[in-house]
Amino acid sequence: MANIEKHADAVGMILGHGDLLEQAVFADSEISNRLYAYAQVWMEFVLPHRLPDNPGRVQPEWMLLAQHNYTAMVRCQGVKLAYDRIIDSCARVLEDSEPGLQLLALHEASSSFFANAGACVDNLEQCFAVEPLRLSGLNIIRSKYPDLDCIYDRRTQFVHKIVVPCFLKTHSNGTKELAVDVDCLQSKQSTWDAATPNGQVTSVDKYYRGVFEQFLVAVGDGWQILYSKLKDDQARRGVSRTPSPPVLPIQGSPSWPATSGSP
Repeated sequence: MANIEKHADAVGMILGHGDLLEQAVFADSEISNRLYAYAQVWMEFVLPHRLPDNPGRVQPEWMLLAQHNYTAMVRCQGVKLAYDRIIDSCARVLEDSEPGLQLLALHEASSSFFANAGACVDNLEQCFAVEPLRLSGLNIIRSKYPDLDCIYDRRTQFVHKIVVPCFLKTHSNGTKELAVDVDCLQSKQSTWDAATPNGQVTSVDKYYRGVFEQFLVAVGDGWQILYSKLKDDQARRGVSRTPSPPVLPIQGSPSWPATSGSP
């Protein structure tokens, strides 16, 4: 809670002067309570470098950081939206006498969940690799948070292995739930097929709740590391403080394109 309070001014600034997507993301407490360091990076290292005559763009030397920082946040929102669709599919399939369409919806949402998570990791790591830090984000982030490495491998599975190991499980009392063969979700080299699952089985909603929480914690910490590195670099270069951000009207969207990351 102390860290959240520490960054309250930055969250308030992004709610007032961020674009419409940033405002929507940080109005969601589940996200803002984890990604508040994004707002701090934005307030201190993106907003002050906007061009006075074109506030939708930033100074060239800060452009790549601004792009990757923003795209990582966009992809976080993509993860959240996919997660919401997964939970919705789990509820709907139990009400549907023909659950095939809900299974297809679950496959789509699952692929979107991990594709967006992988792209978020890619772009967050690139924030360390571009100016002004020019470090290896892979060593800083994924080595410290193996959950992100595991989630990235799941992205590789979902993008390249196509078939998702989810199925409708009927219990002895007649109740049904969507289930996933967890043992398939261990190595990106796993080859999935339509055979009856024979590994550890758990409910889809339980599995994704755990992964979603792991993801938010790890990327939130990753943004805190990025902010600390940027502040250290600022001190090393003898910059006493970040320039005060200009008072700007709310922007509909940034002029720079969101970088795609992966896939």
